[in-house]
Amino acid sequence: MDVFNYKQSNTVFNQLGRTLDLVIAQFICEVERDELPLVPEDDHHPALIVNLSSMFIKEPQFYYHHDKKTYNYRKADFVSLYVELGELDWDNLFISPNVDNVLEKMYDTIFSIFDKHIPLYRNHAHKYPRWYNSEIIRNVKLKSKYRKKFVRFGRKADLDEFRSLRRLLKHQIKLAYDQYTGRYSKYDN
Repeated sequence: MDVFNYKQSNTVFNQLGRTLDLVIAQFICEVERDELPLVPEDDHHPALIVNLSSMFIKEPQFYYHHDKKTYNYRKADFVSLYVELGELDWDNLFISPNVDNVLEKMYDTIFSIFDKHIPLYRNHAHKYPRWYNSEIIRNVKLKSKYRKKFVRFGRKADLDEFRSLRRLLKHQIKLAYDQYTGRYSKYDN
């Protein structure tokens, strides 16, 4: 474990004072006993809650889903959705002793309710992420042009221009993404 910098984080003991369920990770995590388990608990394996550090959570990546259908939350009937979720008998969902079956049943139930109350729409193909503005797109094309010129002719001026545009683009893209996600403040530098 030392070679790969792994750490054993579970300090929750079972009824016999032993730790049978190991939580091994390279990042910081907290392990606690779950007081309200989803399924009946085994005496030798107590239910655990593993909290991962925010260092582990990555920014979402931009993917091109040309034909993927997604929920259109803007046109959802939230009142009916909330009513049906509120009337759902959650206790019957968690009867099975197998966690995988419980989770699959829970997702099937929730998504069937979503399908009734939230319409679907097809994503349109985008060549660039939504937060790219015309200036960023122009600079991406220009950067690509100078990279191709440097590869073809080997001129230092083309390489310098490519590096300059790459540095500028990193800043522009971060700023545009932060504005798109609402994390930008006019007081930030």
